[in-house]
Amino acid sequence: MKIKPLYDRIIVQPEEQEVSKSGIFLGTNNQDSPISGIVLYVGDGNESQDGKKLEMHIKPKDKILFNKFSGVEALLDNKKVYILRQTDALAIIEN
Repeated sequence: MKIKPLYDRIIVQPEEQEVSKSGIFLGTNNQDSPISGIVLYVGDGNESQDGKKLEMHIKPKDKILFNKFSGVEALLDNKKVYILRQTDALAIIEN
């Protein structure tokens, strides 16, 4: 399924958490630490008050860091995704 976010929203698939050989999720001690994910879709961007189109800095396939409690969690093709505003992203991870 393809979905088109509105305005400055992005859809992010969180990266898989590390799992031990016995299938136990290996989390971090800090539950509030940011998580990383891959951007699947981006909206067209907002307009400023004077009607100019504001640029989207995040592109599909970017790897980003975001707060786990930002945006809305949803299911897309039976996979967990987050719908965030572009401003909810903390950083773009460059390799």
